Amino acid sequence: MADGKIEKSFWSLHLPRKTYREGENYYGTFPEGFEKKLKELGLLNGKVVHLCSGMSELGDVRVDIHPKARATLFEDARHTSLPNGCANFVMLDAYYSDEDYAKAGQTPVSIYEFLREAFRICKKGGQIGVLHNRPPRKPKGTKLTHLIAISVGPDRLLRCFQVFRKDC
Repeated sequence: MADGKIEKSFWSLHLPRKTYREGENYYGTFPEGFEKKLKELGLLNGKVVHLCSGMSELGDVRVDIHPKARATLFEDARHTSLPNGCANFVMLDAYYSDEDYAKAGQTPVSIYEFLREAFRICKKGGQIGVLHNRPPRKPKGTKLTHLIAISVGPDRLLRCFQVFRKDC
């Protein structure tokens, strides 16, 4: 984004096969093909930290509190033990609604609590990717570089993937 423009696009992906079609008992995973698309954007350079990682294997460090997650660090993703500015890219994919938290047996948490931690551990010039169905406001000290609408099929809420570059 050297010219300052926001890269905008639309992706049509599918619900995750293992969770919804093969009956794996875990609520909340990326849409199929999301990780491949993310790699194609060229954002996964350097150290990648994935907050609220769930079943994903994306990231050098995967942080989640759920015991069934494929995390490498089982901690509250709002308050990790990771050092300030340790990540080139921070991926954030928290639950989207109170209903989602209830299905996972967890207490609802604001996306902004996770976003504050993502900002803290992201290095200057690094990027924060947020996947959610209610796109959060741009954090102070960042610039929006990517805005991507994602459909996972009929009768499903659209998701939004935003990327923020940390400028301070």
